[in-house]
Amino acid sequence: MRHEPVNYLPHIDGLRSIAVLSVVFHHFSPEIVPGGYIGVDIFFVISGYLIAGIIKREIEENKFTFVGFYERRVRRIFPALFGVLIFSIILGFLFLLPSDFIITLRGLIGTLFFVSNLVFWRDFGGGYFGATEDGLIPLVHTWSLSVEEQFYVFFPLFLFLLYKFKFNRLFIVSILIIGFFISLFLSAYFIKEKSVAVFFLTPFRIWELLAGVVLVFNIFPEIKNKFLNEILSLAAFIALIYPCFFYSNLTIFPGLNALLPVIGSAILIHLGKTNHSYVKDFLKIKVMVFIGLISYSLYLWH
Repeated sequence: MRHEPVNYLPHIDGLRSIAVLSVVFHHFSPEIVPGGYIGVDIFFVISGYLIAGIIKREIEENKFTFVGFYERRVRRIFPALFGVLIFSIILGFLFLLPSDFIITLRGLIGTLFFVSNLVFWRDFGGGYFGATEDGLIPLVHTWSLSVEEQFYVFFPLFLFLLYKFKFNRLFIVSILIIGFFISLFLSAYFIKEKSVAVFFLTPFRIWELLAGVVLVFNIFPEIKNKFLNEILSLAAFIALIYPCFFYSNLTIFPGLNALLPVIGSAILIHLGKTNHSYVKDFLKIKVMVFIGLISYSLYLWH
């Protein structure tokens, strides 16, 4: 989904294009792009960075209001989402078996209230891959939207209170990093025993959003050495592409295996804020930026 920061960074739209194309190609040709589902993890990092940046800036400028924040979220999310939901329910009624239509209807209601991840967690004992492989559940991909919105129910209040009580930057960043590691630990610890829950539920995904959030506080140094910047950018780019082709539905995921796309995305966002690289040039080409700009609608409709 697109969010406009004050200082627009086109390479982030290029990252969005990689994210959405990974998911789309995975669903259309899972034998060619078996790990393309990692595109969602890239989206989480981008979302954390952009939304936290907006919230932080508005709090610091004394312009932040919860009504304004959620009103903007509704305007960005619902127009495209309603179109998909209406289309899905009509075609589902016409073509799905009654049992599949009921699951789709529950998913639709869950999506409207941003709890579809909870619905699909309860409905699919075989998990996300079992739901997508049968090709009969048109709204299963909305689970990630629910995870994001659940995160944004409490995160703005959390950050607002930290600023309200005048905690310093170091304390705020420390809390965010602790939250990152707690969520990552829970994801890794429960992935084998509770794999479906770890995939769908927000507490096990918070660390991916926080990976983007911490970038807003500029705690990482600028890489001024051009050669090192190129190497790091290439390594981060490979960390996104490698899982697309070498992960599969047999990969233990998310857990620690999600670190590759998450850290890769965070590195590319950070380096691209100030530095030039060939990877950044690739992400900024017009077709990549264009796909990134329509990525939310493309993700919903694909």
